[in-house]
Amino acid sequence: MSVAKGEVYALRGGRGEKVVVLSADEVNTITWPWCAPIIRRFDGSPELAVFAPSTHETDPVSGTIMLLDTAQVSAELLEEPVGTLVGVTVARIEAGIKALFGLM
Repeated sequence: MSVAKGEVYALRGGRGEKVVVLSADEVNTITWPWCAPIIRRFDGSPELAVFAPSTHETDPVSGTIMLLDTAQVSAELLEEPVGTLVGVTVARIEAGIKALFGLM
């Protein structure tokens, strides 16, 4: 199964959990994609908010992307894509990743 950066997938056999693919398309062709879970609501401290960007109202799903919980996920665990995140959300994710690794 081919996956692309920014696509949202439901997890196979899960309880409706969804993840977004964060890794580059070139990486996804040679290894398991890096994904972050999308949760309904973020109740963490304000200091962690940069690592938990929210989706945009025009995204195919609503919620918070938990960058601190990023992990590699076997493509076999991903169902058909739910949709692709919009540019605004992808920019929020990129800003969070830069902050997470001190790349700002």
